[in-house]
Amino acid sequence: MNKNLIAYNFEEVEKKTVLSEGRKLYKSGMLSEAQWQNIREVFATNLYTPSLFIKVLLFLLSLVVILMGNLVGPFGLFGFLSDNEISLSLGLLFFGGLILFLTEFLVIGRNHHFKSGVTEAGIYTALGYIGSSVLIHVYNSTTAVLLVGLLLTLFAAIRYLDLTALVISLLLFTCLIGWLVISTGSVLMFYLPFILAAVFVIVYVFTVGFQKRLNSAVFDDQFVILKAGSLLLLYGSLNYWVVRMASVELMHLDLSDGGDIPFSFVFYLLTALIPIVYLYKGIAGRSILWIRVGLITVACSAATFKYFFSFGDPMLLITIAGAALIITAILLFTYLKQIRKGYTRDLLLHDKWNTQDLTAFVASQTLGGNRASAAAAEKDVFGGGSFGGGGAGGGW
Repeated sequence: MNKNLIAYNFEEVEKKTVLSEGRKLYKSGMLSEAQWQNIREVFATNLYTPSLFIKVLLFLLSLVVILMGNLVGPFGLFGFLSDNEISLSLGLLFFGGLILFLTEFLVIGRNHHFKSGVTEAGIYTALGYIGSSVLIHVYNSTTAVLLVGLLLTLFAAIRYLDLTALVISLLLFTCLIGWLVISTGSVLMFYLPFILAAVFVIVYVFTVGFQKRLNSAVFDDQFVILKAGSLLLLYGSLNYWVVRMASVELMHLDLSDGGDIPFSFVFYLLTALIPIVYLYKGIAGRSILWIRVGLITVACSAATFKYFFSFGDPMLLITIAGAALIITAILLFTYLKQIRKGYTRDLLLHDKWNTQDLTAFVASQTLGGNRASAAAAEKDVFGGGSFGGGGAGGGW
């Protein structure tokens, strides 16, 4: 992947990623104080990322500053150019491009902000103006609106590594595929759930392959969202409740008393089986991502069947189910007191859902009394092969 596609300094982001993973290992007790201090010196970065609380404050403050500045900018255009769509569109495009340029040049380039809240405020505002400049001409077209939104959020997700934009782009992509199929008005509408399921299988397989090929921990969060989102949307596209509601609301399917949707038995079966498959895949492959997605889908399936079927007194059912879960948790907690087939009840690492393992890499930089200088370490790590990305080869 071309590093120039990303607005941030790629090497600095890589070092920040190593620091983040090293901090997790240190907090988990797997690194000594001396090793952690050595990592902090070797991989020191000039990127500025404040705490979540400060980030939110900076985001709100930046929005206020930008909007106040816009009172004499884009908002002022509406009074003078409201009767001229082309001029208004060009004005919005100009101010959007200007805000985006200043965000990249001053905030990211000069002051080295990395997802600081200020960056998000500038990016979202700028892309909002740019999107509005286009949507002025195509607002009557649902396809165009969804496509413009998808392209802008994908741009933000790739160039600025924005996770919120990535989630929105996944949802817009789903809506776009669904709308294109429904707008055909053909028999394809009735196969929409299976089409969406096939699309998300492809997205998941492509994501896994691309992650192995890219081999860079910088994009771990993006890959987690893509994989988890694909699995959840795959399940959602085949969930009986979702398909039934979509058939009524979007396809205007008339379900009389006692009526049901086409292939109802298939959707009942898939609603029950997909969570089991996810859990089995997660347990067999020791993937916490699959396990957690599986647990989410189990809850959704239980709610779906409870919505359409009554198994007796609701309070009694909830009490029995809760008691069964508590007993199961206690038994598992006791059983996994010792490590069994790679599983333990203890939280060994404060890790994400499913990320690449940096343990060996971090250890190689700290064990054995490593006292390399920061410049030499940068050269060794990012210059040719130990760390994925940054001009590297393939191994850690």
